[in-house]
Amino acid sequence: MSSDIGNKLNGISNDLKDQADKTQQKLQNLFNQNKQLSNAEIVQHLRLGQVIANFLLAFVLLSASDRLGLLSILPPFILNALNIFLTGKRWYHQVDGRYDVQTMVNSRDFGEKAKHGLVVFAGLLLALLVHFMSPKTSSGFVMSGLFSLADFLAILLGGICTGYEVFEGLKIEKNRRRSSVNPAAWYGSK
Repeated sequence: MSSDIGNKLNGISNDLKDQADKTQQKLQNLFNQNKQLSNAEIVQHLRLGQVIANFLLAFVLLSASDRLGLLSILPPFILNALNIFLTGKRWYHQVDGRYDVQTMVNSRDFGEKAKHGLVVFAGLLLALLVHFMSPKTSSGFVMSGLFSLADFLAILLGGICTGYEVFEGLKIEKNRRRSSVNPAAWYGSK
């Protein structure tokens, strides 16, 4: 009699354990689905950060123009304004850089490759040019620190955004080429 009760209790506890595991798995799946960002959202956040960092950099350059001279800050300021324009335009229009990478890889025309390559790498290249062309500021700890922070963020976010777009574009291109070579993939079989 006691073994029947023990078996029933073991069965009930196993059922409860299975239900708890299933519920835990459902909650983890739900949490993971809501936590993941799409590729477009990640790139949009990176570009917005780039635009903000470049605006901060432009502000610091303009505020230091009286101490450094207008002619010394004009070239980096113009390049920074160009970076704000290009990155801001790609952010506002939600341009997909993966397409540009795929076009850059697949095109046989050098002009087409150069155009799409320049668009993909423009944020990083312009941030690096601004970094190397900017005069070194020693006009106070706050302005020098803000300049260094904004400069570092512009380069870092430009590099991350460029790297992410190139990685995702090449990954899609690799999968496309793999599926075009494998006839079994055309019909959905593995």
